[in-house]
Amino acid sequence: MFGMELMSGAMSPLSDIPQFKNINVSVAFILLPFSKLIEKLAVKYIPENKAEADKTVFLDERLLFSPTFAISECYKKH
Repeated sequence: MFGMELMSGAMSPLSDIPQFKNINVSVAFILLPFSKLIEKLAVKYIPENKAEADKTVFLDERLLFSPTFAISECYKKH
């Protein structure tokens, strides 16, 4: 079938790379004609909120040693 023998020998970590590359290139060519539509959908459904994007939060360096507290402080100051 399609000239590929599945499970014909031992698998190496690099044996899947050509197949995944071919799949990714094929999907890219299939979706290429729809790029403008995909862009419009992304702009429509992912709103850009510049007020929140420009907001800078400064954290105490000691919080960086405990990520849980750092994240909770970000939410409090946000």
